[in-house]
Amino acid sequence: MIYVMDYRHPTRAIASENMKREIKPSWTAEEKSQAEQQRRQWEAFFTGRETATRGPRSGQAGVAEAAAIDEVQQRHQAELLRYPNVVGVASGIRMRRGKPTGEPCIVVYVSRKVPKKNLTTAEILPRRLDGVPVDVVEVGELKPLSA
Repeated sequence: MIYVMDYRHPTRAIASENMKREIKPSWTAEEKSQAEQQRRQWEAFFTGRETATRGPRSGQAGVAEAAAIDEVQQRHQAELLRYPNVVGVASGIRMRRGKPTGEPCIVVYVSRKVPKKNLTTAEILPRRLDGVPVDVVEVGELKPLSA
């Protein structure tokens, strides 16, 4: 039995047998293992950040740097989304060998990474945009969930 709020009467819930159940991810054991490893690396990164002083990236300087990176992202986002396999753009932290480096960057999400030798010059993403590093992260094919 699933209960949902009746928005006409907020204090009353409606029971429905016909409502769809929760959609759970269907990850392989390898994908689960990789996700757990990445979770541990991010946890270690943020735990280390809380105990260490980061110098110029703390306080107001960090806010100004993040705002500058967001502005560069907004300025170049449409251009980046035109590249083959690009499915998203965000500001974030650069990753090296699966570990966060602490370096702020523009993250470009691609459905799959392709070796440079298989790309034309026009298909290669820039390494930097207005001085901001660009990190390319493979996320696989994105599929909308059905309602």
